[in-house]
Amino acid sequence: LYNKGFVSRILNQNIFVYLAKYTYTIYIVHALIIVSFKDLFLVTHKELINLHPLLCCLLIFVVVLSLSVAIYHFIEEPIVKYLKKKFL
Repeated sequence: LYNKGFVSRILNQNIFVYLAKYTYTIYIVHALIIVSFKDLFLVTHKELINLHPLLCCLLIFVVVLSLSVAIYHFIEEPIVKYLKKKFL
């Protein structure tokens, strides 16, 4: 309420405010990326997850975030602009 709590101070940082517009796209894309990563990459490189689990998590995070940003800017924004023009 007063933004004095620990969680409020963390979530009010610029990076989280910036990422907030991508949250729906991240929500939609993350499961597809995780399943695809597991099925396509880890099947052939099983030892990688055992040797470098944090690297695999970081790789998934980067792919999800970059794909979400791209989808937001190249698909969601143009569709929203078109619909606003057409119906408002």
